[in-house]
Amino acid sequence: MHCAYNGIQALSHRRLVDLLCVCVISTCLVMASAAVGQELGAEIASISPGGKGIAEATAVAKQLQANKNLKLEDVLRRVASANPVAKNWYLAIAQSVAQRLDKNEAARIIANFLADKSGAPEARYWALDYLAGGDQAKREAMLDSMLDDPSLDIRYEAVELALRKVEASKSAGAVNEKLVQGYSNVLDAARLPSQVQAIAKKLDELGTKVDLQKHFGFINHWYLAASFDNRQKTGFNVVYGPENEYLQRGGVVDLKAQYDGKNGKVGWGDASTAEANGALDLNPIFKNEKGAICYAYAQIESDSDLECDVRLGCINGNKVWVNGQPALSNEIYHASTQIDQYVAKVRLKKGVNSVLIKVCQNEQTESWAQDWKYQIRFTDSSGKTIGWRPLIAAK
Repeated sequence: MHCAYNGIQALSHRRLVDLLCVCVISTCLVMASAAVGQELGAEIASISPGGKGIAEATAVAKQLQANKNLKLEDVLRRVASANPVAKNWYLAIAQSVAQRLDKNEAARIIANFLADKSGAPEARYWALDYLAGGDQAKREAMLDSMLDDPSLDIRYEAVELALRKVEASKSAGAVNEKLVQGYSNVLDAARLPSQVQAIAKKLDELGTKVDLQKHFGFINHWYLAASFDNRQKTGFNVVYGPENEYLQRGGVVDLKAQYDGKNGKVGWGDASTAEANGALDLNPIFKNEKGAICYAYAQIESDSDLECDVRLGCINGNKVWVNGQPALSNEIYHASTQIDQYVAKVRLKKGVNSVLIKVCQNEQTESWAQDWKYQIRFTDSSGKTIGWRPLIAAK
């Protein structure tokens, strides 16, 4: 500090003024860059899927695209905290920034971003596209090492590539043992249900049966209490006996309890499903009843405390609680259904955990509106089942 002070003293008055001007200008540029970035974040965050805020965000985006102080890696990292609409805006800005950089420098920055698996999946997929540049061979060379990538879009392509290679080895005369090993390796990496099912079929054709229910991690044993009134869809927010008891007792129920139901007293009965997709069909159990609600209760044991996904597939109105805490709520009837249709973050504790599902059937008479079923599982963020065991509660 003493040397620096002496150095400034030695400068001429004019030189000192010039130096101070440079410092002020540099500081203003940095502040302007930060201000534009902050403004963009606020403006982009205000955009809705319906188009609200687009005019304001467009003006700010143009400012940012023209800002030569903006760093490409900073734009890409903004994607992680952006809403779904804003993500595309940030990636468009990233494209503009990359185009004005030296080609090799842009490629270096983007390659480093892609290699960091903590980045936003959408931004990393954009990075893969950018680096491949439309060259399929280059793209496949990168995908070869990305079979376990946390970006599900990247992983999907890597799995497809690995499957094509196993198929090619089959055409080349590979023995069954090698094919089974190849398909099994890809199965471990696959997360998209349709891919998993397709690979399982290939293994089945080779004489290796895959327990899809176990692979996906579906809960297959339940205690059911039904029915409760949902005529004219009035029961979705009514707190019936099983729900009230579960919430009041912190996530447990008395399996010997009786409740006031739609048609009299209702108790708990157990049911299981052998379906590969883990779906439990309530229609044969409750005789296709309409305007009705069923509660489903299960207990599972976790090996550790962990944050995970609860993933529900249900074509009916539904609510889900885990350990007495609300996780999902969807008052939608007969729109569609699929594995992992609804996803929420929950915490499991080491030891016994409980799940309660409220499955609401309406009174529609169309043939396509007759299903009354659900499927549920616990996974990590990629969709891989986690370590838990089912508990068959004593009656």
